[in-house]
Amino acid sequence: MLSLRPGAVNFEEKWSGLKETILAVVQLQRVDMATWNDNYSDIYALCEAYPTSYSDKLYLETRSLLEKFLSDLHRGVCGVGQRPLLVEYCKHWKRFQQGAKYLDNLFNYFNRVSLNKYHCMEGVDYPVPGLPPSPLASHGPPDTQQATSPLEIRHMALEMWRQWMLGGGLAASLVECLLAEIRRDCDGQSADLALVKDVVYSFIEVEEYHRKAPLKYYQCTFEAPYLHSMVEHYSLEASRMVAELHCSGYIQWAVSSLQDARRRGLKFLHRTSFTKFIREVEGRLVEDHQRYLSAHTRVMVVEEQLRDLSNLYTLLHDMPQALEPVVRDFEAHVTSVGLAAIQRLQLDKSLNFIGFVSAVLGVRDKFQAMIGRVFGASEAFSSALDKACREFVNTGRPKQTPKAPFLLARYCDQLLRKSSKQASETEIEEKLEGIIAVFKFVDDKDVFQRFYARMLSRRLIHCLSVSTEIEETMVQKLRLVCGYEYATRLRKMLLDIKLSADCLAEFQEQMKTSPPSSSSSSSSSSSSS
Repeated sequence: MLSLRPGAVNFEEKWSGLKETILAVVQLQRVDMATWNDNYSDIYALCEAYPTSYSDKLYLETRSLLEKFLSDLHRGVCGVGQRPLLVEYCKHWKRFQQGAKYLDNLFNYFNRVSLNKYHCMEGVDYPVPGLPPSPLASHGPPDTQQATSPLEIRHMALEMWRQWMLGGGLAASLVECLLAEIRRDCDGQSADLALVKDVVYSFIEVEEYHRKAPLKYYQCTFEAPYLHSMVEHYSLEASRMVAELHCSGYIQWAVSSLQDARRRGLKFLHRTSFTKFIREVEGRLVEDHQRYLSAHTRVMVVEEQLRDLSNLYTLLHDMPQALEPVVRDFEAHVTSVGLAAIQRLQLDKSLNFIGFVSAVLGVRDKFQAMIGRVFGASEAFSSALDKACREFVNTGRPKQTPKAPFLLARYCDQLLRKSSKQASETEIEEKLEGIIAVFKFVDDKDVFQRFYARMLSRRLIHCLSVSTEIEETMVQKLRLVCGYEYATRLRKMLLDIKLSADCLAEFQEQMKTSPPSSSSSSSSSSSSS
């Protein structure tokens, strides 16, 4: 039964049984419940010993025991061949990692009470007052010698693993085996990426207790050599493919390689390394061959090679700088197609309002569909389409004012005017949407307003409008595009005509209800006089 009363304790007697349990726990060997409870009580007794606590000595002896155990384990693992090295290391790591968690439970009282004497803040390590230098300071690897700071037992066990198991060149050997396994996967050969992940994540977990730089060891040990190896691999492969394949084939290969790289990286890389890795792959596949790709991009856009452009966008959509030349070529192509459409109407002498609006909407609809199908509805390409449409809509013949405002206003007048072939309200609403689309491309919106107001006044005065509701809908759409002030004059015209109609109706109603005697009496009085 656990006694809470402090008293004199024989350290060697308690330690002789405790160290056997520690070794069994870190090797995941069976420990019966009675022994576990006795050892838990022994740790409490050592920490609360009177007149002097043995907590410092217990900490140091546990470190020394783990050092010796891991030193022997290190020698045994180093004698294994290259590929079996990963399997052997991973087997011992999983066992030790789980054992360290159980060991932490066994030392629960030490972690909660004894370490609290030295830790002013949870997670911050301070040198232990009066604690003699750790054996690591004189016997550890040169690059791991440091002032002793108390850690929770599990974290101390992981620190021992990093210093005594991964030290002595084993980490470098493991990384070499990891890179060989990854290269096999890159070459399409059989590779165990799950095993790779277990080993790679051991480099992360051995220093997970560090708050300031928990990934430093992983980044120095594995990430840096891995990125260097992958840069060499993809540089050589990309150069070889550029020499062997046409641009279309190279783009397909690059898309496939980038997808494989993403799939592979997600299986074993830390998320911070994954971002760096993909950036390096994109750099080797795209940025190193930007001039080669740009030389063929313009032809793809002009000839509208949709499949190749789709592959190209898949490759470049995460690289805005690399995608920018494609966007520029697309904008130039749309402008060229739009100008050609307008010029054909001029040459045929059929540049009327219907032909103009139909040509603009035809070009816009064609390339809008292309953006959705090929470029994933990209905002960059949508903006380029708008700029290109604005360019060819507002371009007139040399020394002539663009006719877009007049032609668009004339089209509106024809649509909103009564005729023998009157369209339905649904068709009118659809055409109004098209009108607004073209209106957004027009630069001289004030000129359009003057033409539109003049034609609107004629429709209203001569009662030629399809309906007042549709006229109001059109004005509302213009207000949404250009603001309240832009549509004020047009709204006032509609209000005036409505007010006039209301006044006329009221007058006619008054005429119908006025008494007839007033008119007859006035006529009789005039005859008598």
